[in-house]
Amino acid sequence: MSEKYYNNRQAIAQLEYFTSKVIKNYSKYRNYDFGEQKTNYVSYLSASINRRIVSEKDIIAHILKFHRYNSIEKFIQEICWGTYWKGFLETHPMIWKYYLNKLENFNEKYSNTIYQNAILGKTGIECFDFWSNQLHTDGYLHNHARMWYASIWIHTLKLPWELGASHFLEYLVDGDIASNTLSWRWVAGLHTKGKTYLARADNIRKFTRGKFYPKNQLSKYPEKIQEQIQVPEQILIFDNNRKNHNKCFLIHENDLSIKIPKYCSVLLVQKKPLENLKRSKIVINFVQESLKEIPNKILNHKTIKVLYVDLEDAPALCKIFKKENISSLETAYPKIGYVKNHLEDVSQKSKVEIVYNYSKWDRTFWPYTSKGFFKLKQQIPVLLKKLEIIQK
Repeated sequence: MSEKYYNNRQAIAQLEYFTSKVIKNYSKYRNYDFGEQKTNYVSYLSASINRRIVSEKDIIAHILKFHRYNSIEKFIQEICWGTYWKGFLETHPMIWKYYLNKLENFNEKYSNTIYQNAILGKTGIECFDFWSNQLHTDGYLHNHARMWYASIWIHTLKLPWELGASHFLEYLVDGDIASNTLSWRWVAGLHTKGKTYLARADNIRKFTRGKFYPKNQLSKYPEKIQEQIQVPEQILIFDNNRKNHNKCFLIHENDLSIKIPKYCSVLLVQKKPLENLKRSKIVINFVQESLKEIPNKILNHKTIKVLYVDLEDAPALCKIFKKENISSLETAYPKIGYVKNHLEDVSQKSKVEIVYNYSKWDRTFWPYTSKGFFKLKQQIPVLLKKLEIIQK
């Protein structure tokens, strides 16, 4: 499963295998969940993409060397769905804050039997219970299974979508805050007003090739969920201010692309995964193994002073900033979520400015992500030309 692809070499090997053996059948069979990696027609690269072990741009550019754009357009669109979710959350950050507030209340008050049976895989709905166990064992679910699972959780079991989203983030190796949060909201009917996703027994039977058929077990009517919040759109501002030539650069777990500025003389590297999050051992091990690869990737930067730091230890970081005379810290933009929260906390306590380095991919695509996906979908060929991934 995807949790095996810890480092750059393994991710590239998987990309090459997908390019040569799988992608030609991706469009036809991508929605089928045959149960095993060797029989499914998906890339298994999402965990590497989400932490930028390999980038969206590099993946698409590599595949286009061997396949025509029209023949892999569906795969490119799926890559861009991930970008869309990330950009949409950046333009609607209050969604994340409201979600965290709801979770705090649930953690204190919500422990009913239906919820416990759901997370333990004891609901009596065979497919749902199978996916619960697969999630815990492998840290992975096929994308179609994630949709079915979320639908059954919300519309059949009548459980809060926030708890389901939290459960996924705890166990999915490729768990991404934006994709996960907004996908659950989409299934619940909150992302696109008036549109919900309702799992159907016939659909599950078709796309699992008869392995599961939850006849008469699923709700035939979507749960009507009302949300009494306003989610204002926020204008994106890409502040790539490098006038000060920040001598200090930080590598964190949300971006392992290792693009260190030439003017950097002090490199801070996150030495261990964030510990104050509810994450399974599989997820923690994936992050830990990914971080362990960093020393091998920075061997060529022998003139840089490298310090391994704990992002959750603000006092220790403040001491480093003072000792190294650091007033401004540059880092790859971590996206909305826990890493960004920690960096802002450290910045506030140390009075050290955080300068975010946005990738060219995000700066190109995110301005088209504030509405529905169709707006971005129309622009994909144009934006790929702008990034020189496909020829003009």
